[in-house]
Amino acid sequence: VGRVCQNLMLAAHDAGLASCPVTIHRSDDARAQLGLDDAYDVLMAVVMGHPAPRKGERRSHPRHALDDIVVWR
Repeated sequence: VGRVCQNLMLAAHDAGLASCPVTIHRSDDARAQLGLDDAYDVLMAVVMGHPAPRKGERRSHPRHALDDIVVWR
């Protein structure tokens, strides 16, 4: 399942779409919403959509340099 989702997400990115994997914790509820019979277990979903347009710089804190947070031995 993981590799299928990975390839799906890579193809989505190539098509200009954003994606996010989601673990399903309530398989029974997901199965009911999707109209699937009991033979299926819903373990994971991948949500996709068009990313928001970029507006200027990052709003989060600036990234730290790797050497500032990693000790090399």
